[in-house]
Amino acid sequence: EREWWEGEALLATLKEAEALKVPVLLFLGKDGPKNLPWIVPVLHKVPDLTVVIDHMADADFTQSSQVELLLTLAFLDNIFIKVSHIWALSKEAYPWSDAMQLVKQLVGVFGPERLMVASDWPVCGMPSWPGGNTDYPTVIKLFKEELSFL
Repeated sequence: EREWWEGEALLATLKEAEALKVPVLLFLGKDGPKNLPWIVPVLHKVPDLTVVIDHMADADFTQSSQVELLLTLAFLDNIFIKVSHIWALSKEAYPWSDAMQLVKQLVGVFGPERLMVASDWPVCGMPSWPGGNTDYPTVIKLFKEELSFL
């Protein structure tokens, strides 16, 4: 995968999106934090491109190195984070308080204006998906009732 992240095809695509002023959503994969060191230098080359990092890069909130890699993106003003997969990252039942610490860190570093939320529907209710132990109404309830710090 590293070759793809560092390859000319990705950079050319991102530069074209930058020229057209089209935002780009980057899904870094289930190993998202491992890809961050490779993608950051590429993002420096497209400073006017709006980039959204999908699913908080699926960073494991129990691994400080992964969280730090994600938080370092805040120094790039054009980077936004999509807050989702909280239910999949958590080891606890709703309201997934253990994983909420990552969300709070993101708010503290990026600020709420550079975060967006997503329900993960329909994946959130798929038992075959890791952590697919919830449903759409519960995820919406989380955003309405448990994220007052936003």
